[in-house]
Amino acid sequence: MATRREMQDRRAQLRKQLIEACSNEAQKPGSMLPPLRELAKKYSVSPALASEVVRSLADEGLLYTQQGAGTFVGRLATRDDLFLLIVPDVMETDPTFFEIRIGLRNGFESSLTRLGGTCLTLSRQKALEYRESGNLQGLVGVAEFCPLVDSPIWDGPEPVVTLHEMRVAEVTGDAVYVDNEDAGHQATRHLLSLGHRHIAFIGTHRPNTSVTDSLDWSRQRQQGWQAALENADCYLPDLAFCPEDMPENSVSALRKAGYITGRELIPLLVKEEPGITAIIVSNGNSTEGVYEAFREARLPDIHWPAIVSFDDYTAPDNHLMSVLRPSWEELGRQGAALLWERGQGRLNSAPEQRPVEMELIPRFSCRPQRANIPHQTLANTKALSPRVTA
Repeated sequence: MATRREMQDRRAQLRKQLIEACSNEAQKPGSMLPPLRELAKKYSVSPALASEVVRSLADEGLLYTQQGAGTFVGRLATRDDLFLLIVPDVMETDPTFFEIRIGLRNGFESSLTRLGGTCLTLSRQKALEYRESGNLQGLVGVAEFCPLVDSPIWDGPEPVVTLHEMRVAEVTGDAVYVDNEDAGHQATRHLLSLGHRHIAFIGTHRPNTSVTDSLDWSRQRQQGWQAALENADCYLPDLAFCPEDMPENSVSALRKAGYITGRELIPLLVKEEPGITAIIVSNGNSTEGVYEAFREARLPDIHWPAIVSFDDYTAPDNHLMSVLRPSWEELGRQGAALLWERGQGRLNSAPEQRPVEMELIPRFSCRPQRANIPHQTLANTKALSPRVTA
């Protein structure tokens, strides 16, 4: 029986041979790969290991599989093939967007350069200048992050994929977006798994309206929260808190909205029964306002709820709560994959919209001792705030 090291060497050899065969056109683009059993026999590996290698190369775009037909060799890009990533102008000057820009660029470029192409990341204004001056020779695909829906930047023949920080109903072309509804669902499932049942949601969107706005990610996260509680038979509409007037999408306005809601929550937190034992705050800035309200009121530790927030809120005391954060690198990577598939002609269907899940970072939960209060005791409790919404 082969040792583990020998199997790893054979796996590496199979991978190397397949890559070389595709690169030097011993296997031409569009040609069918030999059956897995044949590959496994040739390289003295198991069919399962051969399948794993083929699948990894398919994930990288070197190979592709058609259901019921087989696995085929894809076309490698050349250094003359240029892929362009466009980001909003503000990302060039505002340091708060640095992490997002770097993540998007790394995910996008690492995927496409691995396939042999050349990548360029430009602000919207720079991209327009480059196009007008004829400096985008060899352009074969464009991805744009948070484009202006009513003013698309690209109208050429190249495939275009848009990247979004939330699901946008107006988008009609190929798109990849952060799945905020799933994030709200994940946050709620996490708290339910800890035994919490009275889980409040603090939103920043305008309640009782379907109008899309710049804070629609908050509405989508609330939808996930509600769906998870309904699945657990724990949903109570009185536990959703939203502002009467929608705040601006700015740090100070969101922090203030969180502070006001935090003040209103305090009477429900200090109730012995039933009381709220956990809250989900729709964004990091509002979380900061909630913390400020709790500290200002000198809320005793015993009454602090378990908290889940988003966007990887980074206060000194963030060890007290779990967060869900978007993987900007994965968003860039998935955008590159969709752009590549469309450009290679592997997608002949209608435009696709692919979600990217947020990553849950579980942290210390500060109030487990009150998590197991029977759910039905809150059913007849009315929230004290007139701003509590469904």
